[in-house]
Amino acid sequence: MSSSIVGRVHGTTIELEAPLPALEGQRVRVVVEPVEDPVDDAIRNAPLDDFPLTDEERAAVAEWRAGKTHWIPGAAVRAKIEARLRDAK
Repeated sequence: MSSSIVGRVHGTTIELEAPLPALEGQRVRVVVEPVEDPVDDAIRNAPLDDFPLTDEERAAVAEWRAGKTHWIPGAAVRAKIEARLRDAK
């Protein structure tokens, strides 16, 4: 069985965006290549005031950008940024 899925690299760990039950517990070959993602680019580079984030979310993104935490922008933060990017088009 072969599958293609997106995930995020954290040191030596890759966090997949969805489970792969058919491969659970099996030894697998992983080929890693970057994926273009405008939301990721915005999270990394855009002024945080451009997005409707809570103070807590804004602080978490700022700490992540500064390399102070391994926190990964979650679904709520990504959805807010994605919506604002769609509105800007």
